[in-house]
Amino acid sequence: MTQSEFVEATSRVEQYYDKEYTNEQRRIMFKELEDIGIDRYRQLVSMVIRKSKFLPKIADFVEANIETPFSMQKDDLQKVECKKCNSIGYLVYTKVIKDGDRELKNQYACVCDCGNARKYEGWKVTDKRYRSNFYTPLAQELGIGG
Repeated sequence: MTQSEFVEATSRVEQYYDKEYTNEQRRIMFKELEDIGIDRYRQLVSMVIRKSKFLPKIADFVEANIETPFSMQKDDLQKVECKKCNSIGYLVYTKVIKDGDRELKNQYACVCDCGNARKYEGWKVTDKRYRSNFYTPLAQELGIGG
C-alpha cells in the first residue's frame, strides 16, 4: 500500500469519528501497516468502524486483520484453463527434510502463475511480530512449474 492510498482510506475513519489523527500518529500507523495490501486495508477500515466506539488505534487494525478472513469480490477471480494446477490456482509440492537419520516428507502449497488464485495480501512473514499470519509464495519464487 502506498502512503497516498493509506491517507485516502484512513480519512474515511477520521470522517466517521469526526476526529483526526496527528501527523505523527499517521506516520507511525503507516509504518506499522504498510505491508497490508490496499484492498485488505480498506476492508479492515470497514471492520474497525463497525466494532470500535472510539477512533481506532493500530492494535484495532491488527486485531481485525487476525480475526477477519480476507474476502475478494467474485469478479476479481475469473478462472482460466490451466493444466499445471487443474485450474484451482495452487500447486502442491513435497519437500524432504532430513532429521538425523530420518527423512520427513512435508507437503506445501504455492500460488500457480495462471492467476486463478492470488498471493495472500496480509502481513509479510518476515515481520516476526506477526508470525501467526502466513504468506503463500508464488510458484515462480520457488522455481516450480514451467
